[in-house]
Amino acid sequence: MDSILPTMDAEEAFNMLESALDELRETKRQLALVQEQLDEMNALVFEQSATDALTGLKNRSAFDRIMKQQAARTGRSKQALSLVMVDVDQCKAYNTEFGHVGGDEVLQQVAQVLKSYARAYDYVVRYQSDEFAVVLPDTPLESAKVVAERARKAINAIAWRHRPLTVSVGVASTSSNEQSTSVTERAIRALQAAKTAGGNQTVLDSTS
Repeated sequence: MDSILPTMDAEEAFNMLESALDELRETKRQLALVQEQLDEMNALVFEQSATDALTGLKNRSAFDRIMKQQAARTGRSKQALSLVMVDVDQCKAYNTEFGHVGGDEVLQQVAQVLKSYARAYDYVVRYQSDEFAVVLPDTPLESAKVVAERARKAINAIAWRHRPLTVSVGVASTSSNEQSTSVTERAIRALQAAKTAGGNQTVLDSTS
């Protein structure tokens, strides 16, 4: 029995195939554009989730990732990694006296000073509440102390709207394969020592 389906010559078949391929290419192009938009949106969401809304600095979760990365890098390169921890002295009392708006202004100004003393490849973070962290790659302890002292004195010199304010600073450094949490703990202990000693000073971790 003869087929009742219409016959198609080679040219028609080729044209149909070309048309189908063109449609496939366009579909792939559209999908690539959608994927690019999704990647941009995901990057934006990630950046927003890692940023402190008040100060515009990186937040604590970003700090943990940064320190892990930098500690691993230091373990490979043996180049010194320093961490500066900064705490606004008597910030809670300041908030009580002048309200949270006044306290927020303090945190924003401290953040700006710390950013102004950071290099392009340093990381300035709002660690928590009135505490900040500055991660200094390829920076030995003494150089980190210079940065810390300059920032501390600059903050003290600000003409604060209500009353003078100071900060306490702790600095730790490592050039070995040390866990990031260990470096952070040492810097925090140095910071606590600075506050215990009366504040408005920089203390270096003795084991750095």
